[in-house]
Amino acid sequence: MYMNAFLLPDSVIAGKYSDYRVLSMVGRGGMGAVYRVMRVADHTVWALKEMRPTDDMRPVDDADQRRFFLQEAELLSALSHPNLPAVAEIFVHDGRPCIIMEFVSGQTLDERIRVANAPLAAAQVSSVCIQVARVLHYLHTRTPPIIYRDIKPSNIMLRADRLIKLIDFGVARTYKRSQAKDTVAMGSAGYAPPEQYGKGQTDARSDVYGLGATLLHLLTNMTPVPLHQPAAGSIRRLNATVSAELEAVIIKSMEHDPDKRFKTAEAMADALIACLSEPYVDPTIGITPPAVVPAGHTDGVVHCAGCGQANRGDSRFCIRCGMPLGEVKPRSVLMIVASPRGSHRVRLNKFPARIGRRDPAQRLYPEIDLADYDRGVASRSHAIIVEHDGEHMLEDLGSMNGTMLNTHKIPAHQPQRLRPGDRIRIGEVEIEFRWE
Repeated sequence: MYMNAFLLPDSVIAGKYSDYRVLSMVGRGGMGAVYRVMRVADHTVWALKEMRPTDDMRPVDDADQRRFFLQEAELLSALSHPNLPAVAEIFVHDGRPCIIMEFVSGQTLDERIRVANAPLAAAQVSSVCIQVARVLHYLHTRTPPIIYRDIKPSNIMLRADRLIKLIDFGVARTYKRSQAKDTVAMGSAGYAPPEQYGKGQTDARSDVYGLGATLLHLLTNMTPVPLHQPAAGSIRRLNATVSAELEAVIIKSMEHDPDKRFKTAEAMADALIACLSEPYVDPTIGITPPAVVPAGHTDGVVHCAGCGQANRGDSRFCIRCGMPLGEVKPRSVLMIVASPRGSHRVRLNKFPARIGRRDPAQRLYPEIDLADYDRGVASRSHAIIVEHDGEHMLEDLGSMNGTMLNTHKIPAHQPQRLRPGDRIRIGEVEIEFRWE
């Protein structure tokens, strides 16, 4: 029997290596919940994914879900790629398996298409799906190969800097050459190929089919029909930005016969790049996969005093912020501003700090300027952050459109305490509050 109560904000959860303070819940489903948490040891923000079986679940179902949950943790902990979230540790809390993993802020492609409620531009979709194809190729070339088996828009997170993260490895599996078909048929209707319905063993070409179906959904704003291959001209009739070449890539990737699809995800990525009218710029260039060293495990590792990044023991400069290692940096507040128009970082050392839009005519230049990232929702003097007795408080200045703190709209002129990892939302702009 499991306790049904979800983890409460400010509660502290003891992991294997560190304690974690719960900041807020970010999502929940029938079998689990995800929380944004702060690692007490270094104030870094992580995601805690908790398996939550229901009390009426049969023992066999409970065992299957636990197996899939732990499989996800074990798979991710052994991988390192810019398009995959890092895993810090795995432990059990109150009888429930938990994973501490990289917190990925952004929007799933499913949320993106629902907000747009219209077909997305081909150039934008292609750029995103090239990244997906390349991280799939990374998975497929592991030993043994890892087949994701559930490519769909809701499992692809898009960050403000255009980098994608592949999330939810619950049904991924390793490829077994001697096996005729998968032991368990799983996936999502519309995105799963014929062989994933228990008719054969899934391999790299199965993920190619799922990516093709994802492209189809994003470019048409229509959920793929199970086991239906699009016909020539059908996609272009719904989206004028789609070229004949891109349509052919989708049709080939969704062939019912695996031998007629792209043989590898890398080949599909190359085909998508060939469809672009401009040179492809890889968003992952220069990005180092997140460190998976848990706090407290410092053998051969030097932690940056500025940003907390784990570096190799012989490093002289931090791989994330470039700061010379060994220097002590004064503690300050870092605000990470992100919106569909871009992102930037603002370090605050003096308070009060205003949030708003610059107005040169009135000589108004707020410390956190949203003019380049907002569609006009933010007021010129929208909100303010003040420091009082070592704490930081957020106050809405009576703005017309209001200010959200995490998931709640705050009352005007009533200061609210800020904690590391808190997110301030003004229209489409999200601002993360961090200690550094």
